[in-house]
Amino acid sequence: FGTTIQTTASGHEYRISRASRARRRYQFDKLLLEPAQWGALIEFWMARRGHLHGFRFKDWSDWSSASDGVSTPTNLDQVLGTGNGTETQFQLVKTYDDGGINPYTESITLPVAGTLVVAVAGSATTSYTVTNPGGLITFASAPGVGDIVTAGFEFDRPVRFNQGDETLNMRLD
Repeated sequence: FGTTIQTTASGHEYRISRASRARRRYQFDKLLLEPAQWGALIEFWMARRGHLHGFRFKDWSDWSSASDGVSTPTNLDQVLGTGNGTETQFQLVKTYDDGGINPYTESITLPVAGTLVVAVAGSATTSYTVTNPGGLITFASAPGVGDIVTAGFEFDRPVRFNQGDETLNMRLD
């Protein structure tokens, strides 16, 4: 979140978040790769032109709409909104809330195809389409006034390679 902590002379702290969204960083150890895997990674890196083009990435610690991030999704996992009788579109979101006063809601734009399950007022439905990428659900008819729209899904994260100088470092033995 890019949080800056400023301590005053009296010892109080002021905290300022410079970003409204979390920024994640993933790292792998190329020493653990077999030669064929290393070759596939080089090919993938070249095809993305270094960090020019992004790609989908499965974060194995948080890839599901379930509260623990790794359990099988159910159609009641995440509240997307409340019907008003006219709105037909709802954005997929995941809310991180440990019961505190400040939950964090993240828009999900890369749902995994075939994993989305949706409910309106607690009843499962398949009367919708979803954009992918985008994560926008469009219902054939608007959910009724007061109907809670919920969904479960698996998702990927949009990422890119992050070599500042765009070099691919390798050691040949």
